[in-house]
Formats: sequence, C-alpha cells, structure tokens
Amino acid sequence: MTDLHFRSGWAQPFDELIERVRADPPDLILFTGDLVEHHFDPRPAYASAGRLVSSLTARYGKFAILGNHDGDLLGPMFMAWGLHLLNAGIETLTINGAPVELVGVPGVRREDLTERFLLRVPPHSPDKLRIVLAHYPDTVRQLTRLKPDLVLSGHTHGGQLCLPGGIPIITHDRLPRRMSKGVHRVFDTWLVVSRGLGFSGFPVRTFCPAEIVEIVIEETMRSER
Repeated sequence: MTDLHFRSGWAQPFDELIERVRADPPDLILFTGDLVEHHFDPRPAYASAGRLVSSLTARYGKFAILGNHDGDLLGPMFMAWGLHLLNAGIETLTINGAPVELVGVPGVRREDLTERFLLRVPPHSPDKLRIVLAHYPDTVRQLTRLKPDLVLSGHTHGGQLCLPGGIPIITHDRLPRRMSKGVHRVFDTWLVVSRGLGFSGFPVRTFCPAEIVEIVIEETMRSER
C-alpha cells in the first residue's frame, strides 16, 4: 500500500478494505510512504490513519517507510498503530519456511539514500528473498547495487491526472513516464510502482484509478533469479 495521503476525514471504502483484509489476512502488509498529506503538521490525520493501519491484520506483520509528505513527526506514531518503521532498517522473517529480508530506504528525501547506507546493507544472500521498500521509483538505479529481488515503490500516483488511456502528464519522478505505474524489469530487479490510494493537491484522479497491489511470490520465481 502506498500514498494514502490521509488528511482528517474517513472514506467508507476503507471499512470494506478492513473487512476484506480481516477475512483473508495477507502474509505481509507493506507501506511505501506518504501515509499522510501534510508533513508540517500531520496531527489532524492521526485519527483516520491510525484507525486504518491498526485495523489491518497480517500474519507476519506490517512494515513501512516514510515518504516525502510524512515527515519525521509521524514515525513515533507507527509503533502505537502496530506498524514497524523500517527507516534505514533491515528485518529478516521466515515466511512459510522461507527466509525473507525486508530493507527500508532511509529518510524522506531522495538525498537520504546515501552511499553510507548502501555500504551498510550486507551482501545479498542467495537463499533469502530480498524486498526493498523505496518511496521514489527512480532510486531503483542506486538500489540495484543491493541486488534486491523486488523493489516496491509509490510516490508518482501513476500520474494522478492522466490523459485518456492512463497517460501521465506529470509524475514527479526521473524514470520514463511509462514507468510511473506497473511492474518493470530494471537490470536484474523487479520494480513495482503502485498508483496508490490517495491524492495530493486537488482531490481528484483522472484516467488513473487508485489501487492496492497484491503480490504473490512463489518459490519457483526466486529460484529462477
């Protein structure tokens, strides 16, 4: 999940989302930033953001990184909502007998992804599935050094305001516009860019529906890497 951009309100579809997740919990729920809209004062969004996040269930946990709209004030709230913040963090889990390594890109700006962080991440072990959470899709160029199997990102909203056919006008990203949403092969890594659930600025999307990305990873996919 990504780019919910909570303000102070609540949308009825979130109730349906909570019920569907409770009925069939996923192994993991991963947030790739911009949970709230106003980074300078996120407090009006705490009630609605906390209500959603704390109501969602996952078998092996809920993990998140920060986006450029989140700011540093939001991080301390995550623990209260049952959300693990992976701010320059690494978490190794065993899911259905298989080791899975989650790596969270640091900070809220592109510049926070530093050489120091890249050097601190240990070499990728072939027996682990490495998933990197990165708010900005264009950071995948740097992240390929970590040899991730999968990079999850958001930020672009898929363009939010698109031309017919879903053609984005502005993406606020440095990758080609066609990569502002969807699944892409970048060198030896799979990049998944979600259109996200919310909006920034004007409360409207054109030819660019909101989405939650569900990913099913099978053992055969990892062994073929």
